[in-house]
Amino acid sequence: MGNEKGCSGICCVLSFLTGAVVGGGIALLTAPKSGKRTREQLMRLARDTRGKAEDYYDEMKDKAAEATEKIQDFCQEISKAIESTVDTAKKTLDRGQK
Repeated sequence: MGNEKGCSGICCVLSFLTGAVVGGGIALLTAPKSGKRTREQLMRLARDTRGKAEDYYDEMKDKAAEATEKIQDFCQEISKAIESTVDTAKKTLDRGQK
């Protein structure tokens, strides 16, 4: 379920950013300004949006790497616990058979 929440959060943010870019573009295109000035604003908006998207991507990449490391550590701990339990069970069985 945690994965579903993460995905819906990412989808929500991406949808918001897409809507903001499209809405901003439409607003700039319909504004009573010169074409050159409008194009400059659109380029600035595109650069800003790209920068924010790259920052968000880097942040998500770091969080994913961190989560992967935590999961690997947890799996190693579980593996060690299972091995210990199996060893204890084998020793107990061996004592019981003697």
